[in-house]
Amino acid sequence: MKFRSVKARSIDAGYLGLQALSGAAYAKFFQQGALGIKGSLGFAKRLFPTVSAYGAIACVSFFLLAPVIPRLLGAEYTNSVEAVRWVAPVPLLMCLQYLAADTLTGSGFQGIRSIVQVSSALLNVALNFWLIPLYA
Repeated sequence: MKFRSVKARSIDAGYLGLQALSGAAYAKFFQQGALGIKGSLGFAKRLFPTVSAYGAIACVSFFLLAPVIPRLLGAEYTNSVEAVRWVAPVPLLMCLQYLAADTLTGSGFQGIRSIVQVSSALLNVALNFWLIPLYA
């Protein structure tokens, strides 16, 4: 249980800056989206360097700082190092997902965003049922 807790908390910590940036930019997606998808997409393109830099820094930080976990929390967290390294790219992927999702929502395509999110969740469940028994 401790292993899972450290991994989940690490991911949450990686999202803090992204959530702040996303929250600050959200209204602007709607303002730009009034011009259509091109308006929202243009705004997303302007945010892309900042958001992707944040995601890359979070990814590298998680990967490089993972060995510190057992030193701070104790030897029973040694297995957390590998898990945190496996999930290190998640903040980078989430940065890209936030831009795409907010672009759709801001330009009036919430339905498409919802379909993509539900499809992703169903794909995740299906892959879990297939891959977890296969690789234990």
